Amino acid sequence: MRPARYAGEVLVPADLAAVLHVAHRIEETYLGAADMTSAEMLEMVAGPDVRREESLLVLDPQDRPVGAGWYAVDDAGHEVFCESFVDPQRDDARTLLDGLVRHGIDVAHRIIAGREGWKTRAGLLAVETTHDEVLRANGYGAIRRFWRMEVRSDSPEVPATAPALPPGVTIETGGSAEQRQAIYEVDQAAFADHWNFHPRSYEESWKHLLAEPGARPEYWSLLRVDGDPAALCLLSDSRLERGYGYVSVLGVRREYRRRGLAQLLLRRTFVQSRDSGLVGTALHVDSQNPTGATSLYESVGMTAAQVVDVYELSTV
Repeated sequence: MRPARYAGEVLVPADLAAVLHVAHRIEETYLGAADMTSAEMLEMVAGPDVRREESLLVLDPQDRPVGAGWYAVDDAGHEVFCESFVDPQRDDARTLLDGLVRHGIDVAHRIIAGREGWKTRAGLLAVETTHDEVLRANGYGAIRRFWRMEVRSDSPEVPATAPALPPGVTIETGGSAEQRQAIYEVDQAAFADHWNFHPRSYEESWKHLLAEPGARPEYWSLLRVDGDPAALCLLSDSRLERGYGYVSVLGVRREYRRRGLAQLLLRRTFVQSRDSGLVGTALHVDSQNPTGATSLYESVGMTAAQVVDVYELSTV
C-alpha cells in the first residue's frame, strides 16, 4: 500500500486513473461493463470531506493498481465513510478486501475517538457478493438502498418540446446572490424530512454543491410560485462521459408538493438533454424515500439502472 497522491485538492491524474481502473474491474465483473466516470470518481476521492492523508492505493509487485481505500468525514452528519475497492478477478481478492475493510475500521476508530454518536459507513453495488460477505464478517450491516434511475432521450415519455410553465410559476437560471440564497433555502427545506438529512450553513452547503467536479451552476433552475421559491433542479456533467445528463439535486418544498412541479422540472431537463445530443438523463434516489420520489420518477419514464447499498458498522 502507498498513499494516494494529490496536487492540492485534486488527485493526480495517474492515481485517479489507477483507482478508476479498479472500479471498472469491479463493474466489468458484476455489471458486464465499465460504468463509473472520471468525474464521479473524482467526487468520491477528492471531495471536500475526504481525508486525503489517509487515502491509499494497493499495488501488485509490478506496480499495477489492484485496490484502493479512501475515507470521508461528514462533520454535520457525524459519520465516517470508509470506501474499499479491490479487483474481484484476483485470486486473493477476498484477502485484500478484508485487509482494506479492517484498515478502514482502524482509520474510523482514530477519527471517531472521543466523539459521541458518530457512525462508520460504507457503500457498494448491491451485486457485489464478496464485498457484502466481507463487510458483514467485520461487523457491518446493510441499512439503506439507493437507485440510479435513468430515462433515454428516445423514450416516448420525453415530450417533443419543453412543457410550458403554469400560471404564476416562473423559472430562473444563473447565479446571482439572491438566487443562491433562495436555492440554499429550498434545498434545506426540501430535504429536511429525508433520511440522513443534516442541516448545513449557507457557506458549507455551497462548498459541497460547487465542489462536485461536474457542477454546472449555469444550468441550475429555481422555480418560483407567485414569487416564492418553491423548487429547484441542479444539473451536473458527472455522467457526461457515458452520454447522460445528470440531476444532482431535485427538491420541492413541502408546501408546494403534489402540484406537478418536480415532473415539470424533470421533463424540461429531459428535453434539454435530448436537444443537447445526450443519450438520456440520470439521477440517484433513496429507494425508501418517504416523499414517494421513486414513484414520481417512474411516472415520467425513469427506470432503475443500478442499485447501491449503504452499510453501517454496528461495533463502533
